[in-house]
Amino acid sequence: MSDTKKMIEDTDLTIDRTERLAKLVVDGWDMETLVDYAERCLNDYYKYDPQQAVLDAEDYTLEELDNG
Repeated sequence: MSDTKKMIEDTDLTIDRTERLAKLVVDGWDMETLVDYAERCLNDYYKYDPQQAVLDAEDYTLEELDNG
């Protein structure tokens, strides 16, 4: 048997495998990286749906939003 690993191909990635891969990648991130990624995703999401941002923000005060 060969010592080299078989390379993963895109056809090998089922939905379950892709979800597990995402969890493995995120588990390896430090908190700063995770927060940075979340901020970018939320900014991208809310950029196209500002009304949803308003609805989501209703659970918070402006002071909480300003002071993080």
